Amino acid sequence: THELALSVGGGLAAALGRRVELVHAIDVGTSDAAVVATAIFTGVVPGGLDAGALDGMKESSRGAMEASLTTAGFTGGAHVEVGTASLAVIERAHSLEATTLVMGTHGRRGPLRWVLGSVAETIAKTWDGNALIARTPIATQ
Repeated sequence: THELALSVGGGLAAALGRRVELVHAIDVGTSDAAVVATAIFTGVVPGGLDAGALDGMKESSRGAMEASLTTAGFTGGAHVEVGTASLAVIERAHSLEATTLVMGTHGRRGPLRWVLGSVAETIAKTWDGNALIARTPIATQ
């Protein structure tokens, strides 16, 4: 989903003469519903992360985002936040003085969507600027 969002958002930024700022949130505050859904659908109960593992995830995510920017030929920044995904993205967007957010989504349907929800949808509903959600077609997922 991030490739589609980068393509759409990068094209929009280029057309407007803006930088692309990628934001990824590592949500360590898993809700009870998400723990139950993860356990049911994967058979794995999520556990906590130690500081070293979290730092490694942040650096890995930042590196992957920087590589994606370079490969796509866009100028910008890569930001990794820790916290509730929707809040973390909105807080970073405010600090960057963003006016438009472009987000990718998996486009989940049915019970999995009901249980896990959609971070992109939550952000779009609560963000006070422009929001564009780029959804991967279901057939290609």
